Amino acid sequence: MIASFPSSFCTDGGRAIGNAGEPPMNKPSKEELAARSDEPEWLATLPAGAHQLFDYWKANLKPGGFGFAARIINYPGGMPGDVGLFFSWPKSVSDA
Repeated sequence: MIASFPSSFCTDGGRAIGNAGEPPMNKPSKEELAARSDEPEWLATLPAGAHQLFDYWKANLKPGGFGFAARIINYPGGMPGDVGLFFSWPKSVSDA
């Protein structure tokens, strides 16, 4: 984990991160799929400094096979608490 911050810093309170990877309720059209960037949708909800971490990862670590993820790391009272930003590394040299 590289950094953590309260989910209240996100524009949606961390909901996009909590729902990342879930299939969309409505199947996107071919045009919508083509218009999507390679950035995860939840990235737009993060505070500005987090986007700089993503940009660093994309330019310097992604080419080497490293991953980048955001996760809700706790749920106090059943609500999203803190967001953690994570770098992960390839399992083997061949995965890079």
